[in-house]
Amino acid sequence: MRIEVSIEGGFVAAPGLAKPIVLDTASLPPAETEACERLAREAVADAGTAAGRPQPLMRDGRSYRMKVDLDGRSVSLDASDGSMSPAFRQLLKLVRSHGSR
Repeated sequence: MRIEVSIEGGFVAAPGLAKPIVLDTASLPPAETEACERLAREAVADAGTAAGRPQPLMRDGRSYRMKVDLDGRSVSLDASDGSMSPAFRQLLKLVRSHGSR
């Protein structure tokens, strides 16, 4: 599975941070790969609920677009600092800690 996260907004514009963070789960240990897949499925399921819907942007908040290649299809998920599902938040944390720009 491949996950790409683009981040926009925030307090300071930093061009180096505009580049997406990419994680290929093939590079992870099996337990972390399974966790990523589980969280991705939960985040996709949450996208249709109130918890997964992007809300109006917060001043100086960041917005996130996550592209997930899952089960042979590509899914785009959007969230912001002011509203993201718990699964999206946990998956974002994994991508930030294990992915690369």
